[in-house]
Amino acid sequence: VYVQQAKQQSNGDMTVYVGNSRGGDPDPGAFVEITPKGDSVRSITATGSEYTDGHELIVTSDANGARTADYLFGYDIRDVDQSAYGGDTDDQVAGHQLIRISATGAVDTLMQGWSYWTHDDKVDPPLNDQSIDHPNSIDFDLDGGIIASFRNLGAIVKIDPNTHKVLWQLGGARNQFTFINDPQNGFSGQHSVRVLPNGHFLLFDNGVSNTPGASRAVEYAVDESAKTATMV
Repeated sequence: VYVQQAKQQSNGDMTVYVGNSRGGDPDPGAFVEITPKGDSVRSITATGSEYTDGHELIVTSDANGARTADYLFGYDIRDVDQSAYGGDTDDQVAGHQLIRISATGAVDTLMQGWSYWTHDDKVDPPLNDQSIDHPNSIDFDLDGGIIASFRNLGAIVKIDPNTHKVLWQLGGARNQFTFINDPQNGFSGQHSVRVLPNGHFLLFDNGVSNTPGASRAVEYAVDESAKTATMV
């Protein structure tokens, strides 16, 4: 059993993922919410998806601390023809959904990976979970846009939570930005993308494609208009 993503949410409760999946396996799992007193109050799963990804859960609350929504990743596994890429005609591949679940239980799929990504978008070495995208973090930009990190794609995307439109992509095969003052000219296999109070992006660059291969923490000033990401 894997235990991951233990964190304190904005309402003061703790959440932790408990399950048998690393993010792309055909195994069940769920987040458990625990009060500061140690009481388990609910279980959270990616409603509408076959499986729940344990990499990230954000519970948003109003000014009174009442829960407004859960943001997390779900996924399903399909037979995919990867013979053109050295695989088989029926490889089991996981594709993810970014989901928002309201306090009333209404499910809103903000992004369906199967409808957006293809095998050609994969730029980093695949993990043994055979996930096409392998998302691993969610955060909110200063204007309310959703910032999501996809490890296997080497990509960070911004999604409009109202229209569900992908506004831009930073890094990866569809990169739209110019990296400035970064000796590695970008990141690879990244995790934990966070938006700082000044609007900068802070992330852990696993550096799987860096030369020489080395991990680092890196902070970027992202200019959406000029499409630049300046390492600061």
